[in-house]
Amino acid sequence: MILRWALHFASGNSLFTGVVILTVVCALVSFSRFRKYERAWRLVLLVAVICVALSATPWPWFVYAMWLTLLGLWLWSLRRPTTEGVPVNRRTQLLGLTLILFSVVACIIEGLTLLPHSETADHHVMYVIGDSITAGLNEDDILWPTILTDAHHVDVVNLAQPGAMADSAMKQAQDIPSESEGIILIEIGGNDQLSGRSAEVYESDLRKLLAAVAASNRTIVLMELPLAPFKNAYGRVQRQLAVEYNAVLISKREFASVLGQADGTLDGIHLSAAGQERMADVVWRAVRPLYSSTSPTSDGL
Repeated sequence: MILRWALHFASGNSLFTGVVILTVVCALVSFSRFRKYERAWRLVLLVAVICVALSATPWPWFVYAMWLTLLGLWLWSLRRPTTEGVPVNRRTQLLGLTLILFSVVACIIEGLTLLPHSETADHHVMYVIGDSITAGLNEDDILWPTILTDAHHVDVVNLAQPGAMADSAMKQAQDIPSESEGIILIEIGGNDQLSGRSAEVYESDLRKLLAAVAASNRTIVLMELPLAPFKNAYGRVQRQLAVEYNAVLISKREFASVLGQADGTLDGIHLSAAGQERMADVVWRAVRPLYSSTSPTSDGL
């Protein structure tokens, strides 16, 4: 239960929870007599703000600034005296409606990251760069790249190493033949985040890694990291570099869904056999359009 709640925040889904709560509170307080229950609605509003803040949604800083400004102005308007028989003044209603619309639009834009990508290609092989999520902990583990190969009869080369970070992953990149075409899937950054490395260092290392593997005959697939609270900058780095290198981005919500499934992990992070199956399913949905139409595939996982 604790893990699922933690992943609710790490996946960014708590953003939507927070905005739904905020919308209900703001509407009730602005357009009804619920305002008089101040202690109750302020407590619920605090829960909404915490949900948004801990979601670590990688919005630009000015989006957060505008959202907090609107929230502050709306709360300030509630302190203005009202005339008898009029529960809330027009200014409060206008600010409340603006806050709701801004929050909903921002959520819709964020939700677009859930949509499947439309990229297609004609590759015959996929190289996987990653850490222990992909490398596994034991030699006899059946890993998700192997499951992809067996289930869909596609060529997958797993270069992942336990403990890898964005800088040390360069060694994996060097094992990719320079003339080779293909899909380059990168699952890296969890150890950078856990070790306390700054987002600036992570950006520099990840940029070097992407530059090393980028080529006109390759498609990069980047797995977005589930984020710890206030690690927004890590998410901004990944999304920015995904745009710069025209990379396919597998949403952190997909990643977190694997970690959060029943019996999906051994210790909350490393994948169990069931987690490996689920990760193979998630990755296959993303990379299937990138494989050559002549590559034999099977329908099931």
